[in-house]
Amino acid sequence: MDKQNYFGEIFQSSSTTWLGATWKWDLYPPLGSIIIIEHDAYLLASCISSIQTASSEQNRTAQPLQKTADELARDYPHLESLLQTTITGTPLGYIHNKKYLPQLSPYIPRIHAFMRSATSEECQKILQTNNPFGLLASFHTPTCIDTLILAILQRYWEQQTPKEIEIEQVLQCFTRIAGQDYLRIHQFVSAMETLLPQGNHV
Repeated sequence: MDKQNYFGEIFQSSSTTWLGATWKWDLYPPLGSIIIIEHDAYLLASCISSIQTASSEQNRTAQPLQKTADELARDYPHLESLLQTTITGTPLGYIHNKKYLPQLSPYIPRIHAFMRSATSEECQKILQTNNPFGLLASFHTPTCIDTLILAILQRYWEQQTPKEIEIEQVLQCFTRIAGQDYLRIHQFVSAMETLLPQGNHV
C-alpha cells in the first residue's frame, strides 16, 4: 500500500456517518470531495460533509495572536503539533465487483482505515449511476443537501468535462429529491449551470 495516496484515517464509524482525522492539519480535500475507504473487496464511497480544525487537546483552545500564517510558523512552530483537522463523511454508496451501488454498504469503515480521494474513474461510476445522491437526502436538511451536491459537482467538473449522461442523472436524481418544490429546483439548476463550461446548458 502506497501511503502517499492517503491523507488520514477513521477514528469513529457508523452506517450513516464517520469521522476521520487528517495526518496533517492543513492538508485535506475540500468540502464535497468524494472519499474512498477500502474494506476488503468493497470500496466505500462518501462525500466530505463537514470540516473542523481545532486543538487536539481538550483543555486547550486557540487564542487570537494577531499574526499571519508565516509569523505563526516562525514564532510558534509548536502550534502545528497541537492542531487536528477532523472531517465528517456521509455515505454515497459503495463499489463491489467493479459495480457501483448507491445504497448503504453492508460494512462500516474500520477504525484506523485509511482515507483517500476517489479517482476520476470512481467519480464517473458514481455520477453516471441512477440516483447518485439518494443517500444524502436521508441524512441532511434540504439546504445542506443542495450545497453538498453542488460542491461534489464542482470538485469533479473542475477536473473532468461533464458528460451528458452525468448531467441527466444529476437532474433526475435532484428532481426526485426536491419533489414539487419548483423554486428549489430552479435555484439548483441555476447554480448548477454556473459550474458548467461555457456552451453547456441544462
